[in-house]
This record gives sequence, structure tokens and C-alpha cells, in this order.
Amino acid sequence: MKKLSFLLTFLLVMNFAQAQIAGEGIDVSHYEIHVWDFDFANRTLQGETFIDFTTTANINAVVLELKSLTVTDVASDFYGVESFGQEGDFLTVTFDEPIAAGESVTLDVRYGGSTFSETWGGVEWWRPNPNSDPDRVYNLGVGFESQPHNLGKTWFPCVDNFTDKATYDLFITATNDKKAICGGNLVDTFDNGDGTTTWHWNTPQHLPYFLCGWRLCGLGRCLQRH
Repeated sequence: MKKLSFLLTFLLVMNFAQAQIAGEGIDVSHYEIHVWDFDFANRTLQGETFIDFTTTANINAVVLELKSLTVTDVASDFYGVESFGQEGDFLTVTFDEPIAAGESVTLDVRYGGSTFSETWGGVEWWRPNPNSDPDRVYNLGVGFESQPHNLGKTWFPCVDNFTDKATYDLFITATNDKKAICGGNLVDTFDNGDGTTTWHWNTPQHLPYFLCGWRLCGLGRCLQRH
């Protein structure tokens, strides 16, 4: 019984320590987020996020948060990536050489898969009635069942807390019968010539990650807000 109690205490301490180091040693300033391949039947998507940060200490690895989605590749601009791995909601990226404090780094993370949602929170695939397929999808940056409540990590890798702030560029690509609405300002739309359109939105204000929002729905069903 004592061994079991010790093991449970050790695991709780390790989980707490791991949560404490998410974003340690870096200050993220900007996210460029690309999301595409929305599969409404299977409730999956594909994404790629470019994360601009400055190191605030000497580091050889960074820890980000990403929930449910699976990372397929990680690269960096001037610093080689030795390895990356996911454990629970945490993504650890290890560089092949130490990075000194004060350096500017861009990390490129590709990922995809089934999204996370709960009773109220995460990525919600909405259907107008129980017998129909979902016809719109949107994110809720918080969830009341999750502890902690922040759920920015359900659609892009980030330092998911209520205090870190950054600016954002969002590129949402979907079939031409859909319209993407995000927070901030609509910069442009691109017809990709393959039956899809990319919507580029920019958020110049420094906002915490749970306030970076988007929704994708049928033309005429979205109310555009800036």
C-alpha cells in the first residue's frame, strides 16, 4: 500500500512539474496558423503552425501544449531539431545544440487528426439537427470540464495559459461552399483553383491564446464580425 501511495504521489509531482515547464525559457510573440482538410464526417483536420519566440534563458529544448492532435514533423529556421515527442498534452522539441538567451527562433510544427471537445469547450463540430452531418466547426478556447480550463491547445501548439499573449495570422482553407470567420481583420481571400479558398485573418493585438478564435460554416450562415 505504501509503494502504491508513493507511486501515485510521484506521478502527480511529475505531471505538475511537466505542466510547470510548458513555455519555460521562451517568450512567444507571434503565431502563424494554417488549418485545412476539414473532414466533417470524421471530425478531423490538418494544421501547420509557425511559432516565433525569443529565448529568455539558455535552452536546449522547448515544451509546448497540443491536445488530441498528432504531430508529424517539426523544423526550425536556423537551429536543427534533434527530436520531438508527445506525452499527454505536452510536445517537447529538443534542438541539436543549445540556444543562448536572447535569440529569435521560429519553430514549424505540422500536425493533424481528431479534435478534442467536451460538453462545452474545445473544437465543436456543430450539426443543425441530430440526424444530419455537421455543417460548421468552431473553437471554444475554454472548457468548464477541463482542469485547467484553457483549451487553445485543441487546435494549434502553444503555451496554453491565461497570461501569455501574442499576435496571430490565421490561414483557414476550406471548400468554396464554406466561409471562415476569425478574430481580428480580414486581410485577403485566395481562390486556390482546386475548389478551395484560403481565408487570411490577422490579429494585431497581443491576446492570450484562448481568445484566438475562428469558425467555419456554410456561405450565408456566418455573421462576419471584425
